[in-house]
Amino acid sequence: QYERAIEQARRTLLIDPQFVGALCLLGWCYEQQGLYDMAIEQLRQAADISGLPEVKAMVGHAYAVAGRVNESRAVLDELLAQSGQRYVTPYYTAVICAGLGDADEAFAWLERAFHERDEWLLHLKVDPKLDPLREDTRFAELLRRIEL
Repeated sequence: QYERAIEQARRTLLIDPQFVGALCLLGWCYEQQGLYDMAIEQLRQAADISGLPEVKAMVGHAYAVAGRVNESRAVLDELLAQSGQRYVTPYYTAVICAGLGDADEAFAWLERAFHERDEWLLHLKVDPKLDPLREDTRFAELLRRIEL
């Protein structure tokens, strides 16, 4: 129901144009509809406002699925550099890798997320950004270990 979600996010942004949750929702919906430029615009705005690595990673994933590989890798490199100073969730690092089509690297980061008990793993079963990994036997095994 992406259209309904988009409508709600837009209404929310009329009230608070800098509400990061609504900007992210709008970006996710646009991304799922293949409207990558619009998704990137919303997610970049959310990342600029929030400064959160998770939101920056969403931008990296959107770049990846839009075919803007160099920009996606630049975001990934930036997040990895930041990880020395602040926590960067391995789950969202895996999300970027999945968007880039690098399943082995994505699973390495998901494994790290498992060992760190990354709270974002709660979304593993339903997160469409990880759809490219679902057919891999490692995905089902990880779901089993998490007990999802």
